[in-house]
Amino acid sequence: MKDFFKMVFAVLVAFLLIAAVIAFSGLVFVGGLVALMGDKKPTLERGSVLVFDLGINLTDAPPATTGAEVVNELLGMGGPPVLSLRSVVNALEAAAKDDRVSGVYLHGSFSASTSGGGFPALREVRAALEAVREAGKPVVAYLTLATTRDVYLASVADEIYLNPAGMLITPGLSVRPFFLTGMLEKYGIGVEVVRAGRYKTAMDFVTEHELSPEDREQLGDLLDGLWSTFLLTVSESRGLTPGQLQELVDDEGFITPPTAHAAGLVDELAFFPEVVERLQGIGGATRNGQSFRQTSLPAYIDLLDATKRPPVRDKVAVIYAEGIIIDGEGDAGMVGADRFARELRQLRHDGSVKAVVLRVNSLGGSASASEVIQREVELTAREKPLVVSFGDSAASGGYLISTHGNHIFTQPDTITGSIGVVITMLDLSELLDRQGVAFDGLKTGRFADLTAVSRAKTEEEIELVRGWVDSSYDQFLDFVAEGRSMSREQVEAIAQGRVWTGEQAVELGLADAIGGLGDAIRHAAELAGIADRYTVVDHPPPVDFFEQLLESLAKQDRPLSGVAGRLPSPLRTIVADLEILQKLNDPRGRHMILPIRVEIP
Repeated sequence: MKDFFKMVFAVLVAFLLIAAVIAFSGLVFVGGLVALMGDKKPTLERGSVLVFDLGINLTDAPPATTGAEVVNELLGMGGPPVLSLRSVVNALEAAAKDDRVSGVYLHGSFSASTSGGGFPALREVRAALEAVREAGKPVVAYLTLATTRDVYLASVADEIYLNPAGMLITPGLSVRPFFLTGMLEKYGIGVEVVRAGRYKTAMDFVTEHELSPEDREQLGDLLDGLWSTFLLTVSESRGLTPGQLQELVDDEGFITPPTAHAAGLVDELAFFPEVVERLQGIGGATRNGQSFRQTSLPAYIDLLDATKRPPVRDKVAVIYAEGIIIDGEGDAGMVGADRFARELRQLRHDGSVKAVVLRVNSLGGSASASEVIQREVELTAREKPLVVSFGDSAASGGYLISTHGNHIFTQPDTITGSIGVVITMLDLSELLDRQGVAFDGLKTGRFADLTAVSRAKTEEEIELVRGWVDSSYDQFLDFVAEGRSMSREQVEAIAQGRVWTGEQAVELGLADAIGGLGDAIRHAAELAGIADRYTVVDHPPPVDFFEQLLESLAKQDRPLSGVAGRLPSPLRTIVADLEILQKLNDPRGRHMILPIRVEIP
């Protein structure tokens, strides 16, 4: 048997060596191609239509690539393009002024990324498309199976075409959290939750069987706020009232082409060849007459990058807190406190960086990690202007890290607030007892086995943990009061773990103004006195392809993520949410998180 395992191991090693040689040869070949093509300057044919395929993952931060994604890209099996919000907005704004671009064509359907692509981000993209229209360049949209996001963005277009075999999938928004309490009770798993904040319902899914009155109240208000964004924006663009649009949604939900056309949600029902003829009228036909002169949005972004002016010394640095906040370095899609604090210190000590924009798109995470980042933000804001820009969410720990910015911009529909703290403790004693498992032991201190899951917690231990939670909550309130120049009483009245929309946050003093990332960058430059001439840089700077590949090969992607992608939608949601909670690593188990998922079909 031992020889068998040796043989298997030898074959495996040989296979890996062969694969490594092939991969290296491929890299050398690709590198040679890149070198040969390096001197060729990208060009754009005059009159081209900028093609915006909505089938992208829209993120705040410049995309980071995992090992699996790099390998898939090399094999030609890559997924949807991942584009940062700033690159998309900059490209559309440039297209509005570029004489070579005759218009913009929207098609495809959005692929929602982990944390981006909500209404706040799409609002900024939509504003950039409006700039194209204001420049006198037509924006044309062609929809097939259009989701709520697609309809929201496409409603800005001058002309909207809908495939006669398609539909508008706009049944409304929903929040359907899952509750594992019954299952845990069935298997004898006990859970003790200690929280600060009446609305801090983050762990209700393991203690309750349904939405609590507090959660039902705050989630209802949040849904109404997000949905009003869709109703008001789309109805105004399409010459309807919000009531008329709501009636269409309630009557059909999945709106058929004849209904959409009759109601004025789309201008014409047409198949693709007819749309091509219209686009040929805007940008001209190709030489073979079968298509229209065009360039894709990713190609145009690359063109702008290759031809941009040399940077000036004075910089506004944009740093992105996107994803769950955890202690340590963190992986792609996470905000690792040690790494993020180090990057903030680098920006603070960099003399060429005159101002910093902190872009937050996070529902929080570990309390200790959030506190570490908050301190670095506060120190940076003392030395140079630091302006905060909220994306889709800035809740709990995501809000804590923002409190000491000099100015906070938010979108009306940003998920904001959730000022509260929660600790969860497991008790597996009943489950283990059913299986005949017993524990015994010794200890040198009263609380030496406080974290043991083999027994229920004593009242004394629960009171100790409650002291941690209350202390963290008090500190959270103090941070907000100091950072936002509010009294402790004012903060306490609007805290309690309550979730607010961005519009409500401005009214309550939790944010300063409605605006996007571009507004935050311009305001930071003004505060630094460099509004006339500055360069915007992402920090840390994007890593090139080969660095990404080498770094990715040194890491292993978590298997749970791969499994989740093959599960049915409801189970995929449960696994994804549990994976987020699994990553929380606060030393004392304190969490500042809002694990909420608004379903935007």
